[in-house]
Amino acid sequence: MLRASRELCAALGLRAVLLKGGHLARGRTRLADVEAAAAREALEMHRVVIDGMLLRDANMEILFQAAPATAVGDVPVVVDVLCEGGDRDERGTGKCTVFVRPFLDSGSTHGTGCTLSAALACGLARGEPLVEAVKLATMYTHECIAASFPVGSGHGPLNHMHSLLPRVLPRPTQSDPYPLVRMLICSNAGLWKQYVEHDFIKQLGKGTLSRERFIHFIKQGYLYLKYYARANGLLASKSLAYSDFAAGAEMILAIVKEREMHVSWGVDLSELENTPESPPCTAYGAYIIDIGLQGDTASLLMALAVCLLGYGEVGLWLQREAKRPQSWVQIENNPYRKWIENCSGVDYQSAVKAGIERVEALALDDPPSPKKLARWKEIWGRCMCFEKRFWDMAMDLS
Repeated sequence: MLRASRELCAALGLRAVLLKGGHLARGRTRLADVEAAAAREALEMHRVVIDGMLLRDANMEILFQAAPATAVGDVPVVVDVLCEGGDRDERGTGKCTVFVRPFLDSGSTHGTGCTLSAALACGLARGEPLVEAVKLATMYTHECIAASFPVGSGHGPLNHMHSLLPRVLPRPTQSDPYPLVRMLICSNAGLWKQYVEHDFIKQLGKGTLSRERFIHFIKQGYLYLKYYARANGLLASKSLAYSDFAAGAEMILAIVKEREMHVSWGVDLSELENTPESPPCTAYGAYIIDIGLQGDTASLLMALAVCLLGYGEVGLWLQREAKRPQSWVQIENNPYRKWIENCSGVDYQSAVKAGIERVEALALDDPPSPKKLARWKEIWGRCMCFEKRFWDMAMDLS
């Protein structure tokens, strides 16, 4: 595609050529192929614009883990290439920008070229720079396909009206199967990053965290789990479906099993039971119980999800970092290896996936109003603050 776009620019004397890749390879191109080509042909690709849903540097490992089909590297992608013939580089050839988005296996693709060209014309008419106009046009076309629905037989039309629908939360799509959790994380991405990449976690990953701080965390975590178990019981009591009762029972049993890990760190059970609660532990536990007493099922589910999903993110993040060359994370001979492997292990990640799917199912069955969604974001943010303070408490030994 790079070569073809350059040849078209040169042969026809055009200022720019946009080569649409939606019909090429039909999902056989993977993100790993694009990254390999970018590394191999660095001088050819002056810029690679990758959709944010494909990036793994936004502390959303749990979403990739929960939906293996969207795992980075293996995910099928669509590649559009913009070659600017009028903007020559030092070799006298035009600069190329490569736009990468998830491939959507949809039959509603009749008119993609017309949609893309019309959206591009609108962007240019508004005065957008060429690269930005193409970026917005490819994004709009992608979202038109994602929001489409079957009409008639054969290849149906795109949904050009998707941006006008009064929906505060996007519906799940192939490229974004968990829109609510993604939105909650992005609503305060800075605080989420402070939570899952806290200094406590970094020192734990290096194996340099003092045992005194870790044991203080273990003791307070043991006490907090009592609140967490009670809150899950309260969540079950608010439900009407047997599947929700089963989910609550399974979570409480998992918490009881988690308690055993706290004992395994060499702290006597009586010492764990008789340790005074720290103020951050009491405040956090009291908050989630209060949410359960005053709110509905959804509010309590949001409050409980932050802990479950955050620890899952921490475990996956440390494991991913450990695989980098000359990584700062040390798994071998790390005194806290068991803790890392527990959070990144199959059992815990299965619980994380079930938690994500339960949150998404709730929003899909009963789409939130703007006011309710704002409340969910508020609860999510408060709980992230409590989680961060829990790590602070361990570091301060308070």
